[in-house]
Amino acid sequence: MELKYNSQLGQDKWVCETLKFLKNGVWVDVGCGMPDYINNTYVLEKELGWKGISIDIDPRLTDAWEGAGRDAKMVYTTDAIALDYKKLFEENNMPKVIDYLTVDLEPPTLTLEALFKIPFDDYKFKCITYETDSYRNFDTVEPSREFIQSKGYKLVKEVSRQDDYWIHPDLV
Repeated sequence: MELKYNSQLGQDKWVCETLKFLKNGVWVDVGCGMPDYINNTYVLEKELGWKGISIDIDPRLTDAWEGAGRDAKMVYTTDAIALDYKKLFEENNMPKVIDYLTVDLEPPTLTLEALFKIPFDDYKFKCITYETDSYRNFDTVEPSREFIQSKGYKLVKEVSRQDDYWIHPDLV
């Protein structure tokens, strides 16, 4: 399938290929950023009919998402570190198995904090990508890997010492 991928490091392409171009999937995008430019979920929504929750602290993004033809109803403008993810997932009737979790906050220590807040004991994710930025000498790789591995996930790819790609082996 020929799709126009928009992510920075091929996260969207990897998810598409890993999940065999699944249609109507579900994502959680923490630190979603702009609706199309280097966005990990753009192609999933626009080409494959996915839906999901997107979270970013920048209040200008809701208008940008609407302007890009994306579903802005599920964009939450809030602090990803202070968020009660379990409550958010419950309020939005998220399935217990979510197809894709992506986390990319600045600095990467915030990505690690957000990972610790995700209710992994209540929800499972088929694929996970998150930014470690170990190339910038952030010490987030080992703690994040130990944590995600302890939840039953398997590291399948490290990209440019910047992002880790994981799967849940029981689901993929």
